[in-house]
Amino acid sequence: MFGAQWTVLLSLVTFAIGGFFGLIFALLRTLGPRPVQLVIAGFIQLVQATPLLIVVFLAFYGLSFVGLFFPPLVAAGLSLAIYTTAFLADIWRGCIEAIPASNGKQRIRWRSPACRSCAT
Repeated sequence: MFGAQWTVLLSLVTFAIGGFFGLIFALLRTLGPRPVQLVIAGFIQLVQATPLLIVVFLAFYGLSFVGLFFPPLVAAGLSLAIYTTAFLADIWRGCIEAIPASNGKQRIRWRSPACRSCAT
């Protein structure tokens, strides 16, 4: 039962961190300045092209070469959060870009407190 508790905790923490940064990256990749969009696109491409096991090894063994030592659970959480961030950012970017161009202003101002009439 102890292992199941750690697995559920690791899953929840990973999804919370990855979801938070994934949403930020999706918004920046869609609405941010061009250099930021290119950096985030490069990050997403790099992470998606790398197997998860390599990311876990780099988080645990690779960071120790530069003087950062993490316990195994923290390294696993960090690597899973990075992986989740990249995939959720790309999925949510596609969702944002699926909004028709005719609703472009709605895309930016949707549910904004400054624009109450936009939702109608």
